[in-house]
Amino acid sequence: MKKFLNWLKITIAIIIFTGTINSLSCIVIETSDLIEETTDEVKTEQQKEEPAGKVEIISHQSYIENGYYYVVGEIQNNTRHKVSHIEIAATFFDSAGQVVVTTTNPAEMYSLHPGRKSQYEVNNLGEDQGTTGRIARYELEVLYVSE
Repeated sequence: MKKFLNWLKITIAIIIFTGTINSLSCIVIETSDLIEETTDEVKTEQQKEEPAGKVEIISHQSYIENGYYYVVGEIQNNTRHKVSHIEIAATFFDSAGQVVVTTTNPAEMYSLHPGRKSQYEVNNLGEDQGTTGRIARYELEVLYVSE
C-alpha cells in the first residue's frame, strides 16, 4: 500500500508538471495495473491470516431412549468451500476412560455450503443394549470431504 501511495504522489507531480492529456492516459493505464497488483497482494495477505476453518459441532446433547444412547445436535460449515459426505463419528467411553463403542452416522444434510448448518444424530443402535449403561462420556468428530 505504501508503494502505491508513493507512486500516486509521483504521478500527481508528473500531471501537474506536464499537464498533457497523453501523459494522463498513460498514467491511468499504469495506475490500474498497480491497483490490481496491490489488490492481489492484499488478498494474499488476508488469505495467509485467515484460517481455513472447519466443519464444527456447534451444539450437542445426549439422552437414553428404549435402552440406547443418542447424541443429537447441529454442525456448521466454517470453511470457505462446500463440503460433502459429512459424517459424525462418536466414541463412547466408560467411567475408566475405556472405549465402549465407536460409531459413525451421516449428518442430515449430505453437503453444506460455507456458513450453512445441519442437524445430526449418532447412537449405539446395533450394539448390545448393555453397552448403554456403561457409557459415561463421549467424544464427537466431524468427517467430511472439501469440494
